[in-house]
Amino acid sequence: MSARIVYQSWKLTVGGEELNLTQSAFPFNFFLPVADNWEVHLNSAISRSNLDAYDLTATLTSMSGTSVRVFHSLAEDRVFVSGGIVLPLGQTNLDTVQVLLAELISDDYLSTPVKQVSEGLGFIGQIGVASEANDWLLYGASVSYNLNGSFTYFEDGDKYNPGDEIAFQGSATAQQGDGALDLDLSYRHYLADKVEGTEVFKSGGVISAVATGRQRFGKMGVALTLAHIIRNKNSVLFGSSLQSEDKNSNSDKSVISGTLAYSISPQVTASLLAGYRTLSANDYATSSSNFFGKSDVVSFGGGLEYSAPDQRYSFFGRLVMNNGEANKDAPEDMIIDVSGTEFSFGGRLRF
Repeated sequence: MSARIVYQSWKLTVGGEELNLTQSAFPFNFFLPVADNWEVHLNSAISRSNLDAYDLTATLTSMSGTSVRVFHSLAEDRVFVSGGIVLPLGQTNLDTVQVLLAELISDDYLSTPVKQVSEGLGFIGQIGVASEANDWLLYGASVSYNLNGSFTYFEDGDKYNPGDEIAFQGSATAQQGDGALDLDLSYRHYLADKVEGTEVFKSGGVISAVATGRQRFGKMGVALTLAHIIRNKNSVLFGSSLQSEDKNSNSDKSVISGTLAYSISPQVTASLLAGYRTLSANDYATSSSNFFGKSDVVSFGGGLEYSAPDQRYSFFGRLVMNNGEANKDAPEDMIIDVSGTEFSFGGRLRF
């Protein structure tokens, strides 16, 4: 099992006014082998988010992303199938200010650990394959379907049913000596959201590419990750049917992050962390109410990790600072100065 406690504090300054956001989160996952080639996985995240801005305050407390899944491997672990249930334990019936807070923590320029606090009863199915091309190259692919259930999002509102999600993913790992390279490609397709059975919105598909390189030099290790995410146009309700929006209101996202680790002893490792994430401006004109400008946030920090000699358990502590701007191409009084601090503590335990 693995778990961590994360505390983040963000200050957003817009037109001289400050907005303060905090989130405390406890994400955890647990898996249990129950028989040969059979495992049960439990994943969840308990969180509490607070907003204090413009004489407005709001709090969201949630146990979201809670799923129980059964995995079965076949053909000497070259094929797996899984199925499970998503439990509706998130917070629903949100008031106006809570909706503002929920939308804020989901913004991509913030790296909040819990992005979604509301969900209905859902089901997950997945099938995947893996193989070895040779001694140094592994590759695999999977397809999954998430059946999302309805819930009451707005206080005293109608039932809202997020669209189901279909995901295709491929990955490969190449390893030679003390170095390795991981590549992950995925595409997510969304069906239409519905309110009381009527289609009201459809998220655009998402293409993601992530590459991570790792190299060890004696007591020192270096890791570098490059990621790029492309979001296609949404479809919105126009009259009685959904139509693709005129311009893409979504932003593409790129991330560069690196870690420099040094083994102080066989059990203790110190690390330095640095990252840069940028979101492009969307396709609307700056004069449009749908416009949101370019965002850039830089992060840096460090941490310590301890691993037991028998590798049965480990734990870590980490401090990360964030600084940047969002909506940079907008009029000056709408540019968002972003600063944030994150402290996290966690570990892994193998029984």
